Amino acid sequence: MDAGPEPQPRRPPAAGKFTPTVLAGAAEMKRNLTRERTRAAMRVKRERGERVGRYAPFGDALNASGCIAPQADEQRVVTLIHQLHAEGHSLRRIAGEIEARGHAGCDRRPVPAKTVHATLRRAL
Repeated sequence: MDAGPEPQPRRPPAAGKFTPTVLAGAAEMKRNLTRERTRAAMRVKRERGERVGRYAPFGDALNASGCIAPQADEQRVVTLIHQLHAEGHSLRRIAGEIEARGHAGCDRRPVPAKTVHATLRRAL
C-alpha cells in the first residue's frame, strides 16, 4: 500500500525562510547574467551588420552571406516615411500614403503602421 508523499524535512522558521530566499536570489542572478550576455551578443551582431531577428528590417534585405544590406527601392520609402513623420503625419496616415503611392513591403502587401513605427525607431 502506498504511504503517500514523503514528508518534507522540518526546518526551523528562520532557515525555512532563508533557504528559499537565497535560492531564488541565485536563480534571479543567473537569469540576469544570461540576459546581459544575450543583449551584448545581439548588440555585437547589429554592429557587424548581421541579421538579429527572423527577417531583415524594412528598407534592407539579406545578402548572400546573411548580412543586412540596404535595398534601394525600400530605402526611398524609408526616406519618405521620415519626411512624412517630420511633417507631423500619424503612423496610419503615413502607411496609407505609402500605399496610395503604390509602395508595398517585400511580400507585396501594404506596409502596416507597425512597420512604419519600427522604421522610425531605427536610425536613418
